[in-house]
Amino acid sequence: MSSDAPEHKDPDAPMSQHPPPNLQDILSPDGFYVLRRAAEALYEQRRGHRPKNTAADLSIHDLESLIEELRLHQIELELQNESLRATRNLLEQSLQRYEDLYQEAPVALLTLSEDGTIREANQSAATLLDEPRSALIGRRLGLWISEDRRPAFNTLLADVLSGECRRRLELRLVIQHRPACWVLAETTLVKPTVAREIRLALTDISERKALEEQLRQGEALWDSEERLCSLNAELEARGAVRIAEVNAANAAKSHLLAHMSHEIRTPLNVITGLAELLEQGELNAQQQHQVRRIQEAGESLLGILDDILDLSRIEAGKLGIARQPFELHKLLARIESFQGRCARAKGLSLDLDIPPLPAGAFLGDPLRLEQVLNNLIGNAIKFTNTGGITLRIQVREAETDTPYLHFEVEDTGIGIEPQILEDLFQPFVQADANLTRSRGGTGLGLAISKHLVELMGGKIGAVSQPGRGSTFWFDLPLEHMERRRHNRTLPTPSTVKIATSALSGWHVLVVDDSPMNQEVVEQALSLAGAAVTLADDGVQALQRLRSDPGAYQAVLMDVQMPVMDGLTATRRIREELGLHDLPIIGLSAGVLLHERQAALDAGMNAVLNKPIRLKQIIATLLHWSTAGTDVTPPATGSIAPTDAWMETFPVIPGIDRQQAAEILCGNQTMFRNLLGLLAVDGRNLVGRVHQDLARGQRQEAAARLHNLKSHAGSLGALAIQDLAKRLEEAIDRGEKDLDADLDGLNQQLRDLIEASAHWLKS
Repeated sequence: MSSDAPEHKDPDAPMSQHPPPNLQDILSPDGFYVLRRAAEALYEQRRGHRPKNTAADLSIHDLESLIEELRLHQIELELQNESLRATRNLLEQSLQRYEDLYQEAPVALLTLSEDGTIREANQSAATLLDEPRSALIGRRLGLWISEDRRPAFNTLLADVLSGECRRRLELRLVIQHRPACWVLAETTLVKPTVAREIRLALTDISERKALEEQLRQGEALWDSEERLCSLNAELEARGAVRIAEVNAANAAKSHLLAHMSHEIRTPLNVITGLAELLEQGELNAQQQHQVRRIQEAGESLLGILDDILDLSRIEAGKLGIARQPFELHKLLARIESFQGRCARAKGLSLDLDIPPLPAGAFLGDPLRLEQVLNNLIGNAIKFTNTGGITLRIQVREAETDTPYLHFEVEDTGIGIEPQILEDLFQPFVQADANLTRSRGGTGLGLAISKHLVELMGGKIGAVSQPGRGSTFWFDLPLEHMERRRHNRTLPTPSTVKIATSALSGWHVLVVDDSPMNQEVVEQALSLAGAAVTLADDGVQALQRLRSDPGAYQAVLMDVQMPVMDGLTATRRIREELGLHDLPIIGLSAGVLLHERQAALDAGMNAVLNKPIRLKQIIATLLHWSTAGTDVTPPATGSIAPTDAWMETFPVIPGIDRQQAAEILCGNQTMFRNLLGLLAVDGRNLVGRVHQDLARGQRQEAAARLHNLKSHAGSLGALAIQDLAKRLEEAIDRGEKDLDADLDGLNQQLRDLIEASAHWLKS
């Protein structure tokens, strides 16, 4: 049999070339046993009834057939095994996907036993309960449920175990080191295998519960909405009434203060004026001392009046800040001269620590700056007994293009307690009431200074140590004028020496609708040697300049005129006629900050307040001239004011003859003419204003009062000037109850006309 085997040709030779592996290597023991039994059964079948253990009776062919059949069974088993392995892989992948979904689910998933013990938990559950997953297994979920919700949770478990498929319940979880949160629990019973289990899904609903709580609170408030609305309406009505009462009280206060100021200032001017006259006479030492005390008391009272009026204007929002060129070193020189005398009178020193300042002028409000510095230095002198006061100035750069100046006033005085320092800039607050009573003052100065500094765009403060002195400081933005615009020394009215040749060769166009103003300015310019051409309004001014553009060296332009106002005329002179280098100086009876800025924006070079002083006109014209005229004219033919003017000017009640003499340069003829014009126009002026108001022509009425204000100022009739100004402003504001003030103005005009009648006839 063994010798025949090699000669036998098997039709499946290719397969036989790769003999199968040992069956014991590919089959399990049980499988191999089954296969063996099958082979034996096949063998017995083919052997027939031959005796057992006679395998030799089988032919080689039978054995090969048996082996081939076994080989086929082997292949079939291998294929089945591959299918089983593929199915197993699919099951493992499905299980992994389920595990991933379970672990990464956005809701907390747990499997609980019948008593609520956690058997499984995903990562979201661990995050929600703030514990590692391993720490959750074997612990009861009820440990995290608030006590008030545990009974409901236990009922939930019992219901699910009793057969209810799905249940939902809101639970409040208490988690250590974290705010409590609300969750929605959804349960289902797992079909039992060995023991019953409950699947639980927890969804965080804290945000929803918070919104529900807000809604509940809103619903609780909803019922009271009508009551609140009614109460709010009632409060608004009361507030409106209160605001109206406060506004009326403020208006009455302002009116009363202005009226009191006028009533007090007029006799006070008489008192101080007479004191000055008495001082010039022959007095003994005691009388001189008494006169000086009168003057000091008068000046103190005037200062108090000014403080009260300033505060009233600030509170009413009617205090304007000017913006004009000024020389800081001259302002400081005035302060040093005045305050230095006051300091030396108390045995104190006043030192100025000032670095080199930029040459030329600054832009700002010199009057208000000087007021603040005088107030701070005056307070320092008042409350310092030994040592001295130091004024320091530093130029500091700012983030903007405009630098600012830092001012400090340091004293060696009594100092200020910290609790008082906090409120020191409030009205009527004083560092030491006892000292203030002995040294004077109202407690308004610092409050006014604070308002003024803030109106000028700065800030103010103070530091102090009781017994060692105080330092008051403020920062102020001050724009420096370009050097090219101020390469000549800027003259001031007080330093210009007027000469009859100061404006020799000049031709000035004067544009004003008031004949009285025209006469004042014309005669003043004529005294300085200038030729004058008059125009009544902006239209006439344009005609004069258009006909001969090069005939004039300057224009004096009234801001407020009928037909065409000064602002419109100035714009057209610049734009239509192209006269960009022609100096145009504005004239106005009352220039607030926004009015002055409007004039400068229109193209005016400067704006002067009426009444205009001759020295002021000449100083301004020389500064803005393009002819290079020397600022300091020759002294020949000087017409500078002299004391003789005061002696020859008439004494007329209601006229400040010192101001009139200065404005008119002592020209009595001009004064007589202007006073005569006022006497003629003033008799019926108030009646015409009444007629204008009755016809609704408020603009015409305001224009009449505007002209009267200017005329009265030129004559030194200060009371009439102030009342006319107040009435003009009241008409512009739309006020209607003006009869009392108009009657007062009419009486003042009659008194002045009556008082001057004898002098006009002489």
